[in-house]
This record gives sequence, structure tokens and C-alpha cells, in this order.
Amino acid sequence: MELAEIIEKAPIIYARLDIWGNILYINDFIFSVTGYSKQEIIGDNFWQIFYPDELKWQIDLVYQEFNNHRDISWYETRCRCKNGGEKVLALTTHNEWENSQLKYINLFAHDITEHKNVLSQLRETFSEFEDVVEKSASIILKMDINGNITFFNKYAEELFGYSRKEIIGKNIVGTIVPEKESTGRNLRELIQDIIANPEKYTRNINENITRNGCRLWISWTNRPIYDRDGNLKEILCIGNDITPYYETQRLYEILTTNSLTGIYMFQDNKFIYVNQSLAEIFGYQSPEEILNNHLGPLELTHPEDIPLAQEMIKRRIEEGQPYARYRFRGIKKNGETIWVEAFGSRVDYRGKPAILGTLIDVTKEVRAKEEIAKTKEELERVFDSFLEPLMIIGSDFRIKKINPATQTLIGLSPQKIVGEYCFKLIHGSNSPPSFCPHNKALQDGKFHSTEVYEGKLKRYVYISVSPIVDTEGKVIECVHFIHDVTKQKEMEIALRESEEMFRVLAERSLVGIYLLDGQRIIYVNPTLAELLGYTQEEIYSKNVMDFIYPEDKGLVSENIGKRLSGEDFPRYRYRAVRKDGRVIWIEAYGKRINYRGRPAILGALRDITSEIEAENRIKELLQFRNNIIENANVWIDVMDEDGRVIIWNKAAEMISGYKKSEVIGRRKIWEKLYPDRDYRKKVVSEMKEILEEKGIIENYESEITTKSGEKKTLLWHVQNLYNPQEDRSQSMALGVDITELKRKQKEVFYLQKLTFEILDDLPFGVYSIDKNGVIDFFNRKMVEISGAKSADEVVGLNVFEMPTYKRAGLTEYFRKGLKGEPFFIPEIEYTSSWGKTTIRQYSGIPVKNVKGEVERLLLVVADITEMKKLQEELEE
Repeated sequence: MELAEIIEKAPIIYARLDIWGNILYINDFIFSVTGYSKQEIIGDNFWQIFYPDELKWQIDLVYQEFNNHRDISWYETRCRCKNGGEKVLALTTHNEWENSQLKYINLFAHDITEHKNVLSQLRETFSEFEDVVEKSASIILKMDINGNITFFNKYAEELFGYSRKEIIGKNIVGTIVPEKESTGRNLRELIQDIIANPEKYTRNINENITRNGCRLWISWTNRPIYDRDGNLKEILCIGNDITPYYETQRLYEILTTNSLTGIYMFQDNKFIYVNQSLAEIFGYQSPEEILNNHLGPLELTHPEDIPLAQEMIKRRIEEGQPYARYRFRGIKKNGETIWVEAFGSRVDYRGKPAILGTLIDVTKEVRAKEEIAKTKEELERVFDSFLEPLMIIGSDFRIKKINPATQTLIGLSPQKIVGEYCFKLIHGSNSPPSFCPHNKALQDGKFHSTEVYEGKLKRYVYISVSPIVDTEGKVIECVHFIHDVTKQKEMEIALRESEEMFRVLAERSLVGIYLLDGQRIIYVNPTLAELLGYTQEEIYSKNVMDFIYPEDKGLVSENIGKRLSGEDFPRYRYRAVRKDGRVIWIEAYGKRINYRGRPAILGALRDITSEIEAENRIKELLQFRNNIIENANVWIDVMDEDGRVIIWNKAAEMISGYKKSEVIGRRKIWEKLYPDRDYRKKVVSEMKEILEEKGIIENYESEITTKSGEKKTLLWHVQNLYNPQEDRSQSMALGVDITELKRKQKEVFYLQKLTFEILDDLPFGVYSIDKNGVIDFFNRKMVEISGAKSADEVVGLNVFEMPTYKRAGLTEYFRKGLKGEPFFIPEIEYTSSWGKTTIRQYSGIPVKNVKGEVERLLLVVADITEMKKLQEELEE
């Protein structure tokens, strides 16, 4: 009688069936799960009610086990409820046999629908995380604090040629990072410094190497990842190939095993019945171990949850509350904390109220939900950690999600971005543009990218789109990655213009231009070929020494060696032998450059034979200087309202050279960093004015002097802080060392600078005017010819407004040159604005940009006054 009462009230389905599945008995819990009352279905066939034709195949597997004289220990099935819905039931049977023939089926069914739903949500969360990272069109990897690779996405695999299995756990140096760059920089030390000071390297560029030995230059964005204690755990690295994630990430399947439901009855807070499953849930070997020790539910409850358990017991005993489930923490025999879910209701046992119910271990389910929350949090962190703009856009072209970098790019709040049409917000149009990669990805489900000038954003951007598809392969949304390439494009344009200017100068120069790789001739211009009496093709087939007078070969060979080794020395003279055997005097000058990764000599030479014979003197030197660009770092400092430093981090120490002990509590540091009193007063005044107006300083640039006397340029972000406990104001400054960035920008103009240095040292006059006629370059020789005191006295004048050019009839030639017509004037007498009269020879060379438009007119002037006098003397 007692056991029958327990079975009738138990929150688990129990049914007794005949061998065909007809219901002989079923308990009340069938109603809670399926909606059928036992009065409705007693006598009907269990399988036909809950497993109609489309689900019947599951029962065939059950009877296969019965035919093999085996019980069902745990079999998950989907059954049909009264309202047409479905539930997931785990079936267990304990059958009765007679003479080896099945007589009765004792069936127990556990409702595990909610548990299965939790697992499904977890899988979907991991799938979403995988899609975002693996479909990125950038290198994404992580390394630990020892430099070992802990993550490597598909794009990285394809680019570097390593599979994830091969690379994970290997050190980044020696695999995708060589020991040294081709520039000589020690990359092992660089990686160690990135790990030691990640805040310094939010962005960096270094050379990488693929498995087959191909070297690549990668622009890296680095993000430190800290554990919950604030210790550096890993570094997230996102890279883009600036020279010309996918190994399938293991899907983390969280498999949970369910113990059989625990059944209990307690009275007066002491258990009077527990089954084996409940004992095992709490770590006891048998029910007797609990009963003989007179344990009750409160002894198995976590101390912090005892008030909850007491309240639920009170409701059932005193208030007669019907079936209800609730969760609390339990304590196992070994002290371990677990999560359990209890079902119970009041019953009368031997004339006194008691609680009869079941209990299941839901620890894994709770942990799974915690894992879901943790995974979602990690996904959000990774998404927001991208320093480049990242968006998720739906198939309807509406923006669904953005990261902080996207908000910065567009300049609107997330509320004004999310939900808007991407083409309207980004491109300012009413429909997708023709080049739209998102539209293409929606059509073919493939990765697309484009590089375009975006007028609304006023910058060049590289846009890549990776589609995300549903289970049927239909594109439901796309991940958009936007990379600002404005600086790179501007560099490319400037470089092409510099190359075009150099080419025009070289091809039309009055002097010979050459490029040497050791003693191998790479290039000579037509003027040099004509000077030696050869064609350009004939010269390329020979060695430099083939043209040198025998007695001067040692001097030329030595000087070429000095040039290649980096030694800078004046121009020098030597004798050369023309094709026709005539010996001529040459004045040569050059400069070491890097050409295709190797040292080379770029220079010019001219025939000075007539000058040697007539004057026997030329004493000009050609000097070139190398600019050394300083590397800098980043710092954070905090000052109180009196200007005393109260926080000075390691980065500030490294950048300034001043240790914390020299700075903390003092105000004098700013006098050391800004030794110029006027400049220091200007910086303090400007910062104070901005802070008073806006409360924050953003992108303020200033130059400091380090302890060693080195000048560094920093970009400052300063904000006022208020300490309510002390009613005092403080200010926090974040300084980003942009000295290196400025150096990089200068490199773009290296070729232009080199070209103008060569022009400035030429032995004949060279100057240029812009398309409006304004003189923007005037070399030293031209200063001498004109009689001016310096080039500064001439640069900025307009040739069309100078009477001397009009009187000489030169302005019409200048107008033709600016229209794209080169010209040559063999002889013209000209009196300059400074009263010096000379006989000149003019060449006008139009210089065009990459669009074919004339940007400036290059004028080459030779002073032939002395030559004319000599000619007249010879004639006399």
C-alpha cells in the first residue's frame, strides 16, 4: 500500500502494459506531461496514442530489444501530446517474463524536454561565434604569454600554409614569424616586447613568413585578453596582408548524462523513504545510509538555500500547495555542492502530513546555462575588441549589429545606426551601389570584397563581406569588415607622382643618370648613353669598368665600394673612354639607396672635359644625409589639482626616460619634458582652455624632451576626474607616441626628397613652377646664375608677374610648357631682377601626374656666358 501510494503520486510517468501495449494501469503524472487524464486512456493502446504513424518507427526499436529479451535502460523518444505538441521522453522498462515469454511491460518515462532545449541553445551560441570568426577575411590568431599559438583561423591557414593541427602550440617565432626581418630587425625580441608591453603595440607592422618560405608584410592589430583576476592570459592578433578562420573549429558538444529520478518521502523533516537514484545523486551508496542516519532534506541542502527549502516545505504542509518544481543547491556526502530540481506535494502518511516527490540532478543543466552566458559574453567581447569597423547586416540590407569602431567611423550613436539601411547610412544612396559586395554575397553565397573611395565618409575603404547561411544554405546575414586604406592610397598616389617626376627628369635631363648594382649597370638615361657614344642596349651588356680609363679603374672601383657600404663623400672626377676611343673627363656623384631589397647607387655624371681644359677647376661636393626616425611608446599619468603626478606607469617611464621615483609627488617633470618656457606655457594654456570648455582633450599633439634629450611627438587624450571622497579634482592623460607614425608618413616622400636633393646639387640651373606660374623650387646653381642671395628670395614669386621674364619673351614659352609642350631655347640673353645679365640656354619639361595632367613645369638652365666669351676669344 505504501509503495503503491508513492508510485501514484510520483512526478514520473509509470504505466503497466500488456505485450501489445494496451494500458492496464497508468499514474496521474501522465496528465502533467501529455494533457491526457488516466481515465481517458486506460484500456487504450499506449503506442497508438502517443506515437502516431510518423513517430511509430521509434517503437519498432523498442520491440527489437524485447525480442532479444532485453529491457530498455534509457531510450530518448519524441511523443505526441493531446494538444498536438511534442515532448521528449526518456523510456526505461522493467518487463515481466513467464517461460521466456513477455507477459507485462512496466514502463517509466522521464520528461527531458527542457533539458534538450538547453543543449540546443548552447549549440546555436557556439555556431554563431564560429561563423563570425571563421568567416572573417582577416588573419585572426591568439598567442599565450610564452608566444605559443593558441588559435589560428581559416584565413590564416590558407595564407601561411599551416594547418591548425600543425601550428597550435608551436611558437609564433620560427613558424609564421622569422627570427629576423629582411631589414635586420630582431623579430624574436619584438614578439617578447609585445607580450611584455601589449599596450605599446595596439598596432604594428612586421614581416612574416609562409610555410613555403614566402615573406609577407602583415599589419597587425593586437588586443590583450585578461583573466578575471586581471592577469594577462593571451593576446588576440588580427592581421591583414599588405604586400601585394578556417580549420573547422571543434564544435564543443556538451553532453550531459541524467541519473534516474530520485524518489523520496519525508515527514517531520526526516526521510522515511528514498530510492537508490536519490542516494546516488547525493553521493551515498544506498538508501539505508540516509535512512539509518536519520537525515532529512535540510541536512542535504546548502546552508544558504535552507530558508528557501523551509519555505517550500511550509507551503506544501501548511498550505497544501499542489505540485510545483523549484531548484536549490544540495550538499553531497563528500561536501560537493550540486544543483537539484525538486517536485513534491503533500500526502497523508499514517495519519500525519508528509511530502512525496521526486528529485533530479540539474547541475549540468545549470552549468550549461552559465556556459551559455559566458560564451555569449565572450562573443560580445571578441566582436567589440576588433579595432576595425565590424557590422552584421541582414538580407534586407538593414544593419543588425555594430562594434564601437563602426560607431566611431559613422559618427552616430548605435541607436541611430542599428536598423537603418546600410546603403543609405554608408553610401548616402537610396539603393545598393553597383559594386555592393553585400548584394553579390546574397546572390551567390560567396565571400566578396571591394576597395572604393566613399565620398560620404571622405576616405578610401576596403570592404569585405562574409555570408552567414542557415541550415538550408540560404544567406540570412553577412559579416562586414571595413578597413580604412586612405593613407595607403595617398601614399601610392604620391609615390607614382614621384616616380613619374623622376622618370621625366631622367629621360630629358641634360646630364647622365645611372643606377648601379655593384658594378652591374641597371639603368642609364639617353644622355649618358650619348655621352659615351653607345646605345642604351649596348651599355647594359657591359660592366662599369669597361668604360673607365685604365689608370682610373682603381679609384672608381674603390668609390663604388664605399658608396655601397654607406660611406658618403663628395663628387669625384675620373677619365672615361668613349666608344670611338676618345678620352673624356667625367664628374660623377651618387647616393646609396635600397633597390628591390638590395643596396644600389643612384647618381648622375656629366662631361666636364671642356671645363678641365678651359678652367681646370671644379670644387663642388655632393652630400646626402640620412634621416633617422626615432621610435616611441605610450604612457598614462594622473595628476592632482596641484599638478603633482600621482600615477606614472611603466610606459611613461620607457617613453620619457624618467623613473617613477623621480616623478611621483612632483610637478617639476613638466619643466623637464617641456624645457622651452614659451612652448610649455603655450601647451598648458591650450590644454587648460580645452578642458574648461569640453572637460576632455582628444587628439592633442605636442613635442616632449626625454631625459636623454630626445624629442618625441605624442598624441594626448586628457580627461578631468573628480574624487568625491576627497572633494578633489584630478586629471588623467593618455599619451600615444606617434613619432613612428610621422616617420612612416615621411618615407612616402623619400623619393621626392631624393630627387630634389639631386636637382639641388646639379652643376646647372634647375627650377620649377606650378601650374599657376609660382616658383616652388630653385636650386643652388640657379641662385648663382640669377644673382639672388638665396632660393628663399625667389621661391613664391610668379613668373607671369615678373617684368624681366616678359621683356626676355620667356612667358609665352612658359605658357606652352604648362599646356604640355616641351621646348628648347639654345641661346637667350636675360637680365635678372637682381641686375645680373647672362646668356642662358633653356629647356622646358612638363611634369604630369598619374591622370596625365600637367602639375608643374621643370626648367633646366645652362649659363653659357663664359662659353660664349671663350668662343669669341677663340674666334679672335
